[in-house]
Amino acid sequence: MILTISASGIVTSVNEAVLEQSAYSREQILSGSFSPLIVAEDVPLAGALFVRCLRGETVRLSLRFVRHDDEVRWVQGTATPVRDRDNITEVLVVCRDVTEDRTASARLRASEEELRQASQHLASIIETQYEVASADLDVERIMQLIIHRTQALTRGAGAAIEVVEG
Repeated sequence: MILTISASGIVTSVNEAVLEQSAYSREQILSGSFSPLIVAEDVPLAGALFVRCLRGETVRLSLRFVRHDDEVRWVQGTATPVRDRDNITEVLVVCRDVTEDRTASARLRASEEELRQASQHLASIIETQYEVASADLDVERIMQLIIHRTQALTRGAGAAIEVVEG
């Protein structure tokens, strides 16, 4: 997506990708401030990045924007000052929608955490099996191992194990 924003913060041009991704018409976007396109919580950050561009910096951005249908999408890209001789007249923003990338990364992190927990449980089960096998059929010792390991494995799930005598 490519758009330009005047030094006063008014969107002056957009390409077709902006229109497709935002679901706004060209008329709805042009001649208006860029801030309604940004999620309210991200507007201060967007404003700060814009000011940095007006000071001559090229900045990387990662912001949430709001489509016309109120769907929130993540974009990443670069904002670059555009000069007319010595004056910065507008900011050129080139970005892409990274919503699916962020969602896939979050799912991957969650899967990695599940795998890590499963691996820890498996190691504990293997250790229990080893200890039971080396208990020489001492029933009391085997029962204590089972109770101890079951308590350790179920503690995180909020379960409680009670030992009932008799």
